[in-house]
Amino acid sequence: RYLSDGRRLLVTAELEEKLLVVDIPSGTIERAIDTGHAGSHMVALTAEERWAVTANIGDGTATLIDLTGQEKNVSVLTGRGAEGVEIRPGTNEAWVTNRSADTVSVIDIDRKKVVADFDCGIFPIRIAFTPSGSHALVSCAQSGMVAVIDGETKTPVRRVEMKSASVDQLAR
Repeated sequence: RYLSDGRRLLVTAELEEKLLVVDIPSGTIERAIDTGHAGSHMVALTAEERWAVTANIGDGTATLIDLTGQEKNVSVLTGRGAEGVEIRPGTNEAWVTNRSADTVSVIDIDRKKVVADFDCGIFPIRIAFTPSGSHALVSCAQSGMVAVIDGETKTPVRRVEMKSASVDQLAR
């Protein structure tokens, strides 16, 4: 994830259990922040760039990292195989895909706890939001479909089979 300054990038180092802040022009690691969890796989960033959230495959958690250093990092249990993570636009909600649990967990970053969990599809691995945040699209790798989730109610509204889906079907 690029920071808004265009110079720095957030990346995870799974084996090192760290989130790295990399200065691209100099090619140096500016900071290495402990996540405290094995398999910190993906990272999301809140709009104001205060919080980074890693999904940790190894123990089914997400780590909330305060990039300003004002608050201590917090780990939140989500579900087995936490892999994908994204921030819902216009909110401080981190949505985490739990591939081994076949669920999605929604974390309220301000309250530092899971506020919703729901079944998704088989092996959900990636999540993306529509620009307004009204819907999440979750790729479910082993079921060959994309789950469409209502962002406000946090409920699945449709499943689209990918073998016959068109871009128009996903947009509806």
